[in-house]
Amino acid sequence: MSLAVTGVWVALTWRSPDLTYHGFPFLAAYAAGWWQVYRDRPHSRLVAPKVGALGLAIPLTGMIVLLYFDKLNGPTFWDSTPSWVEVVPLIILGAALGYRKMLHS
Repeated sequence: MSLAVTGVWVALTWRSPDLTYHGFPFLAAYAAGWWQVYRDRPHSRLVAPKVGALGLAIPLTGMIVLLYFDKLNGPTFWDSTPSWVEVVPLIILGAALGYRKMLHS
């Protein structure tokens, strides 16, 4: 699920690099933990960190691809910062909340 959301985010941003789509990185990172809970898989203390790390790695990889091809140029909340400065905390927050959801379900 995280891979699908990241793919949509990368495709939309690639098509129109003047938009940032701030919600997609958060959703992509959160989707890994949410999908594990939704599928009713057993959540051991060994599985949760791996899925949480995967939820962090997939959107970060998408962001790195967009940065490499200079496609992440959209507007920011603070005009003086690049887009990735806002995207990275959203990815970290989404992965942390997805990890928390797995542990508390």
